Amino acid sequence: MVTAARKLVRENASASSRTARWTFAPIPTERKIYGFATMPIGWHYGRGGPAQPHVIEAALRLNSIACKAGLETNAFLGPESEVQVTVYHGPHYLEFTIANDGLVDYVRENDHHETDRKPELTLDAAFSQLNGFVDDIWRSSVSYTATTTTQHPAENVFKTLLSKRRDVVRVFPSSTMTAQCESVEASADT
Repeated sequence: MVTAARKLVRENASASSRTARWTFAPIPTERKIYGFATMPIGWHYGRGGPAQPHVIEAALRLNSIACKAGLETNAFLGPESEVQVTVYHGPHYLEFTIANDGLVDYVRENDHHETDRKPELTLDAAFSQLNGFVDDIWRSSVSYTATTTTQHPAENVFKTLLSKRRDVVRVFPSSTMTAQCESVEASADT
């Protein structure tokens, strides 16, 4: 008997085999999450089983948002078939635990000190927490003012001008891609 979770893994595997010549392979965390669908019943000292398809899908979406923002991720399967997606950036750590009922427990740490905890969030609320974190990270990285030096060709005069600082704009996560997350099929001519 083929479960829905195993079917999800098979569909992903067959899609991967059709595009066997990728310039970038799927990221390890993504592969790990897909693998949670094939765990045997009782894998954790007689408890645990495969993650449900809706839990895997939620974990993949959280992982994708973090990956597209350039953050490091990992994932773990729990004994109640819950999936935990962890996100790292320097001293910052986020933890999203997706239960079978679809609710997400959220924890944020800075330098190993818990700074925020929100139990039983909806998936959309978990996305908001992750996007807020991404905004905080990137806002702090663009908080300096850059300069540009130009030379007038005829007079050999150099001018240093303040560059216009770009505003931090929130982009919907699915509209951006990075090379780390995007799989591109190689051309036969290359």
